[in-house]
Amino acid sequence: VAFVSDFNSRSLLRKSIHAFRESKQFPSEGITAPIVLVPNVGRSDHAAFWKHNVPAFMVTDTMGYRNYGFHNANDTSNSLDYESMARVTTGLIRMIVRLANEE
Repeated sequence: VAFVSDFNSRSLLRKSIHAFRESKQFPSEGITAPIVLVPNVGRSDHAAFWKHNVPAFMVTDTMGYRNYGFHNANDTSNSLDYESMARVTTGLIRMIVRLANEE
């Protein structure tokens, strides 16, 4: 799973991915990437926050780059890895709780 931020959100990204990695054993990478240099990095909800300089990041499994059926008629439930989705979701919940308790 990839955590992607813009430069304004780099600190939040680092804290978040650290908390995620401590809460769940799952392969993860973090990258700070401006919208103008990485195709499709601005195609999700986080981009609206970036536009207004509010720290935010995207968590993605990069499926859009790996599955030609992504977001079309071939995007069916049998192409999903439910066990991995559950592991990531659990890790994200624990990450959010940990970050909320730091505030």
